[in-house]
Amino acid sequence: MKNYLTYQDDKSDKFWNIEASGKSFTVTYGKAGTAGTSQTKTFDNEEKCLKEAEKLLNEKLKKGYREGWKTYHDLIYRLLGSKDLVSAAKLCEQAKPLIQSNSQKAELETLTGRYFYELGEFQKAREHYLMAIDANPMNYSSYDHYTILLNHEKDYTEAMSMYEKMITLFPSFKTFPTYGIATLYNKLNDPEKAVAWLKTFLQEREYYHLFNHDDFKDIKNSTVYKALFKKYFFDIEDENYFPEDIPESEMNYFVIERENNDSYPLLSYYDGMRFFIDLKGKISSHPLTLS
Repeated sequence: MKNYLTYQDDKSDKFWNIEASGKSFTVTYGKAGTAGTSQTKTFDNEEKCLKEAEKLLNEKLKKGYREGWKTYHDLIYRLLGSKDLVSAAKLCEQAKPLIQSNSQKAELETLTGRYFYELGEFQKAREHYLMAIDANPMNYSSYDHYTILLNHEKDYTEAMSMYEKMITLFPSFKTFPTYGIATLYNKLNDPEKAVAWLKTFLQEREYYHLFNHDDFKDIKNSTVYKALFKKYFFDIEDENYFPEDIPESEMNYFVIERENNDSYPLLSYYDGMRFFIDLKGKISSHPLTLS
């Protein structure tokens, strides 16, 4: 027995989950978007356990709690992130009756595609991503996940097509597909086009703290690439700079590069403020407003 409920009104947005297995059940509750608090209770036998669990569930339903897709979406997303694929697959199946719109169908198909991607079944992942795009062509996440798969499979032609479509459909979010096209031309060993798209990317977003030089290792020694980055200084957080605030997954993307004293601090956005790093050995972390 597994049930995931949510409750929303003008003042509240919370969840309540119960999972019964064998002689015990665990209740997890809290504010939406948090891990919540868990409590486990054990009984003499499975029958008593299930009876008490159903009683608690009915009490919550009477108070206005409802099973909803959003709760499942968030749970599945977290399970996929933690690589608990078995639990994620079960919830994907359990959530199907809750789908009430094409938008929700696209979200479920995207998560299902992600499940198969993590499992290494790339053809099935592709099928679900395409079903997601077909259900709701305006779901950005579906394209984002699909392009990750296409890059993994080195289907650069289809990836290029998807990035171009994303730029057209989502003009307010074209930074990432623009960067994606630049990386594709790098992989195709076309430094001129890669740098041209990088210029567009840099113009679109003057700071971008996840820029990674390793994404362009195939053209890193080309003349056009060196000429482009001769202008830029990357203001970089490193492991000695607010390490408690920087996720380890992001640390791998930070680079240090400065080629002249007049260079522009490009990657200097952090936590809503801009910072300048003195690369002469000491780090200064005072906020700096740049015109």
